[in-house]
Amino acid sequence: MGARGVIVSMQATVTRAVILAACVHSVLAAAGDVTLRPPSTSIRLDQFGPVDTPSAAEAALQKAVRTLEAMGGGVLVIPVTTAAGWTPTNQTQEQLRMPPPPQPATSWRAGPGVTIVDVRGGTLRVAPPQSTGLVLARHLQLPARQSLPDGLGYPMVMIDAVETAVGPKASNPAPVVRASTTSHAENQTFDLCLWRHSYSQGDASIVDARLRYMGDMRSTAGNGGGAIYNAGVESLTDIFRGTVDRHDNKAGLLVFTAAAHADTLGSGRPIVNLNPAKHVTSNTTFVMEPGGGPLGWGGSVRSTDPAWHAGLVGRFFAIDEPSEYVPGTAQVRRWWLIAGFKEEGGVKRLSITRHWWGAKHGCGISQLYDPRNFTSDPDRPRYLRSIIAPGAYAYDVADGVASAIVNPNGSARTLRLAPGADQGGSMDFSPGDPIEQAIGPDPFRPQPFRSWLFEKVPGAFPAPVFDVVNGGEIQRESVLWVRGEGLVVPHRQPGGKWSSFKWTELVTVEASCGTGIAFKGDTTDAAIRFEQPTISQGGDYGDHANRIVWNWSDPVESTRIRRTTLGVDAHGTLCMRASAFDVAGSPAVRVGGLSTGRQSTTANLRGVAVPVAPRATSVHVRFERPGPADGYVVIARTTWITNHAVRNQDVTGFAVDFDRPAPPGATVDWFVVH
Repeated sequence: MGARGVIVSMQATVTRAVILAACVHSVLAAAGDVTLRPPSTSIRLDQFGPVDTPSAAEAALQKAVRTLEAMGGGVLVIPVTTAAGWTPTNQTQEQLRMPPPPQPATSWRAGPGVTIVDVRGGTLRVAPPQSTGLVLARHLQLPARQSLPDGLGYPMVMIDAVETAVGPKASNPAPVVRASTTSHAENQTFDLCLWRHSYSQGDASIVDARLRYMGDMRSTAGNGGGAIYNAGVESLTDIFRGTVDRHDNKAGLLVFTAAAHADTLGSGRPIVNLNPAKHVTSNTTFVMEPGGGPLGWGGSVRSTDPAWHAGLVGRFFAIDEPSEYVPGTAQVRRWWLIAGFKEEGGVKRLSITRHWWGAKHGCGISQLYDPRNFTSDPDRPRYLRSIIAPGAYAYDVADGVASAIVNPNGSARTLRLAPGADQGGSMDFSPGDPIEQAIGPDPFRPQPFRSWLFEKVPGAFPAPVFDVVNGGEIQRESVLWVRGEGLVVPHRQPGGKWSSFKWTELVTVEASCGTGIAFKGDTTDAAIRFEQPTISQGGDYGDHANRIVWNWSDPVESTRIRRTTLGVDAHGTLCMRASAFDVAGSPAVRVGGLSTGRQSTTANLRGVAVPVAPRATSVHVRFERPGPADGYVVIARTTWITNHAVRNQDVTGFAVDFDRPAPPGATVDWFVVH
């Protein structure tokens, strides 16, 4: 877990709270004019020197924390007389190795820490030690034969917030609890960690959230509305860009200037050199279509460019096409670390590093913004422009982040870099080089909701993952509403950008089960309803129809995947594409017509016992409804022995001629296929 650059701040508006009861007396005594008394480890900052200027206060802070750490830790109070323009940063408490170096460590423990309490500005601010943080502990163990009458009435911490407004202007109060985590270092942690271990009976809700409302749950200018759980995931692209001021390649220190978005710096991402003189560019790069799973195969990035060589391993590769820039940005590219190089038949191949439960170094590119930028046939490549640039990974950005939280007294504009492939060479960072920190090119994206179940004992009552009940008197619109704003049909936008579907799949089931979907409720409209606005605008069944699709293996060619589909076209005609249609011996009823093509106006199937006048040599059959005008086949059968012919076929019907006149009571049967 990374530590440098991880900042957590919490603010709360409360009318009643429990705040470090053991330190209250010491804090009040140290903040005011009361003479300091035991415990001796609660000390005022001004006991260690002047605090009237930011520099003097910082010097006093360093002296104070060293003193308290030597005493085993304690509480340091920032009095109201301290310089208003200075903010203390608590970097006390190390993780001590046991046994001490140079022996191999077998365990770790937290060293002495200091809690800083700032009483300036009318708000109590507490900065706990880095490792052990702030602890509120209660061991609830009542005497024998006693219990709490109502567990909800005896919380460990209770916060009451009352919101009121006086006058015509509506109030916009602060939240009851606000937690903000800013992470600039690799870490594996939680913003809110709730672990409950239940070994007895009783109801247990990890989170019990209730919203009772009487007014309109939507502000006039707002767009949030009332939500019990509101998860917003946003991919950030406002990357750091700056210029190298000086670089010490032996120490791995880079000092930058003229920076933008230095608040987004983070360790574990590369600093890429944007000096064009240090780039290897190509106009003959092509990327083979994905294969070998989600990480692709090594060597999918290819070129015949003679400038590509084995010495490029360790640098960073990007596709330099407008259609592959991150949408909505000023040429933000996706940079991949080059992990390997080989040449076969004059074609240069690169493999790249990607992360999938660890770093995998023999990978390719499997996701492009525009799928048409992939090459399917290496003999007919889709050429793309590309850049290969030098760079190095940042392993510590704490002194470079421009943030009032991370560096409240100003950034030192300094980055610490891991050794790169070009360290100390002509391609290394030099003063004046423009630089940027790359985004993750193909990250593991966040999941707003994830539920992994590890049950081992069958239960007495159904326990679904989602249990939704409408116990009110008013109908709700839906249980699940999936939306994706934007265009429906993938197409190329102005400027070369490719617009794709918002979702690859809306619901994916990869589990064996008894029943895939069990619908057990009555419906007034439909159990399943498809609406397809694209087709109604003139689309085609083969292109954009709503379809049910089955993929199956050919019994003869087992490696060949067949496809059966059921859907509707722009005219509402139900369309099935399959190797055959089997109704399993059941009758087909109320069939209006048959067509081997796609005539939607087919409406006449057959006629039975059509009467023919005695001695007539022809009969005209008129359709009940007009049929299609592009031809049809008529099969006719007479009740007497005669040769016959069908003629004069049109949309209204047809005629049947006989070479023997019809006897009394003669009839004709007919069958039509379009």
